[in-house]
Amino acid sequence: MRKWVLPNGLTVLYQKRSGKACAVQVMVKVGSNDESSGRRGIAHFVEHLVFEGTPKRDNSQVIANEIESLGGEFNAYTTNWRTCYYVKMLNKHAGKALGVLGDILQNAIFREKDFVRERSVILKEIDMLYDDPKSFQWLQLEKRLFKLNKCRFPSSGDRKDILALGRDEVYAFYKERYVPSNMVISICGDVPNFKKLVSKCFGSFASSGKGFKRPKVYEKELLRNGSFKVKRKYSSSYLMMGARTPARRFNDSYVLDVIMAILGRGQSGVLFHEIRGKLGLAYDVGVEHCSDVDFGYFVIYASASLKNIAKVKSVIRRELDKLEDISDKALLEAKRYIEGDHLMGIDDSLKVADTMLYWEDVGGKSGMDDYVAKVKAVSKADIKRVVRKYLKNFYSMVLEGR
Repeated sequence: MRKWVLPNGLTVLYQKRSGKACAVQVMVKVGSNDESSGRRGIAHFVEHLVFEGTPKRDNSQVIANEIESLGGEFNAYTTNWRTCYYVKMLNKHAGKALGVLGDILQNAIFREKDFVRERSVILKEIDMLYDDPKSFQWLQLEKRLFKLNKCRFPSSGDRKDILALGRDEVYAFYKERYVPSNMVISICGDVPNFKKLVSKCFGSFASSGKGFKRPKVYEKELLRNGSFKVKRKYSSSYLMMGARTPARRFNDSYVLDVIMAILGRGQSGVLFHEIRGKLGLAYDVGVEHCSDVDFGYFVIYASASLKNIAKVKSVIRRELDKLEDISDKALLEAKRYIEGDHLMGIDDSLKVADTMLYWEDVGGKSGMDDYVAKVKAVSKADIKRVVRKYLKNFYSMVLEGR
């Protein structure tokens, strides 16, 4: 991977990759963790509005058509720590991808009529999260799992705050945060003239000269178990058990990736096999480990009949205890799974572009290249230590259907 910084402070990452397609992605270092009370969702609001028109490209249809008429893909997303805009298309159209992204990220006009319409769209998006049981339970768990870190607030935003925000306030946030020193571009593909193309589309982007301090909050592991129940009109019941875990810069995060692979890799993962395959206690069983800039979590989830929830929790506890004496075979299989999944994942140019930005943001430097080696270095003693440190205490939630 090559790294280059423009005079205006914009960082560019380039990974040459053979093939016909390239991916161009721009990360703005702003997300829901940068928002204050009363402004929850402002970063997400900006993400919607930059697609709605510039002086050069009048509306969202014109903008999207420039990419899609050439067979390209075009989208964006907002998380706790970053807002990312991406295009995937043929290598020969890389200039077009950079041109469109450069225009909307520098020159979006935020018309009042677009602001009003997109506010309604965002409110509907928030409502859908609360209507969907899986999304709803994640929101409830994160809110209770974290006490200090702003990741406990959903990146989609707060309904009351979205309604209270005005067009000028959102536009001011965009102009303040969307500056070269706060942005990183990643390009993956065969684009030998990438420096020339980036300079053309982003080189005149004036730097504000302002740096942004992004306060980080590292919460300690849970010291005791906690639980709560929520009743809603769903046909099924749902269980989530979550633990606070380290940010990506800590080596224990790689150990937790291995534990996730042991417990939750597809249909051969221990929990799926035991809970669904052998006992038939649940339909959906899974494990998720997230490790980001200043927070991490390890979550086990299952959808089951209410009468089976206690049995499911008992099986989960039993399998966590068994990890302390994991076999050499099980450990090796988990590492091979991660290696295969990782390498196949970064065989796609868009995945590579996204992964480069993730590691750049979490401060991992060569993290993408070193990832498999760090996973392979995990020992049985590491598994035992990390299970005892982080996974003996869970915050569990039961979403009770009725």
